[in-house]
Amino acid sequence: EADAAYRRLTAAHPENTTYVFNHAAMKARSGDDAGAGALYRQILQKDPTYCKAWNNLAYVHMRSGRLDEAQTCIDRIRSIDSHYPNLSSTVRDLAKLPHGTPDTPATEGGEQ
Repeated sequence: EADAAYRRLTAAHPENTTYVFNHAAMKARSGDDAGAGALYRQILQKDPTYCKAWNNLAYVHMRSGRLDEAQTCIDRIRSIDSHYPNLSSTVRDLAKLPHGTPDTPATEGGEQ
């Protein structure tokens, strides 16, 4: 199972944010937003400038209806890199959601 393989890999190499990021993305694609969110936050504790993790965490929050938290993630991306390639699509996807309506797929155009 992919989740078990990623758990072993990230346990053996916890400093490798790429492994943790890929594990989080796999969890998001499988619908485990709680697990994905925890892993994205783990990455951001180690590297608060990791825009990909902020971006994907924004989508986790959107799907969970936590739109204010998604906006906070977007604001963090802007403060780190206002030219981040997926920023405009993430902003657009958040704007499409009526307040409190989680309706964003796991792998939206901006999520990686």
